Amino acid sequence: MPVDVVNEIDLSFKYFGLEPTASLAAAKEAYRRYVKEFHPDKFPAGSDAQKMAAEKMIAANSHFEKLKKFFQEYPNGKPAGTGTASQEPHSDSDWEAWEKQRHNAFETELKEWQQRQTAIEKEKSTSRETLRRRKLLLYVRVGLVLATLAMWKGWGSADKTVDDTTQRIIDQMEASRSYDLQTHGMSHSAYALSDDDINHQWDEKENEALQTLGIADKRSDQPGKCIPLMLWSGVAGWVLLSKKGKAMAENYLAKASN
Repeated sequence: MPVDVVNEIDLSFKYFGLEPTASLAAAKEAYRRYVKEFHPDKFPAGSDAQKMAAEKMIAANSHFEKLKKFFQEYPNGKPAGTGTASQEPHSDSDWEAWEKQRHNAFETELKEWQQRQTAIEKEKSTSRETLRRRKLLLYVRVGLVLATLAMWKGWGSADKTVDDTTQRIIDQMEASRSYDLQTHGMSHSAYALSDDDINHQWDEKENEALQTLGIADKRSDQPGKCIPLMLWSGVAGWVLLSKKGKAMAENYLAKASN
């Protein structure tokens, strides 16, 4: 008999609490009593005992199939070794002792199973929390990038709006200035203004127009508004790119989630 077959069959006998030299009749009886005692329907629905019994029943069916195939190939079973007797249950009292032993083993395995399930659930919970934090951290990083870009775009748009408005007013007034400079020479009046006087008047008009519309103040405010944006961008870049910034963000999210 091949060694691997012997080892595999020994495990199947051991699963049912039988000696490796047990008979087919003992294997059938052990399987019958095992199913009767530990079928999942014997336990409360949804309980840990029922879940573990379902797993054990799948294993029991697999081991019993191996034993049946083994006895089909070796009808006489595995011969006893030197000095080893077949200690399979025979009487009702033997089977009662066997059932008690199986029940005690089941209780022990149930406790171990519950501990494993608790560890598995804890690991799953930790993994889910880690994944949630990573997603949240990703959202924060993307939000920082988008907010920074939007703020810079807003600043640039405001600056461009001010410059476009200023340029349009200046172009209109410069056209009027040019017209006055061209036409004043045609006047032969003694009170005609010189070019310098006309330029001075239009300079005052341009400044007055810009002040009236508040454009001059807005233009002067634009460089000042750039300073907070630069500070914000520096902080955002530090959080996004530096190891210490990333660690601080992760720690903050961990404390917030807790």
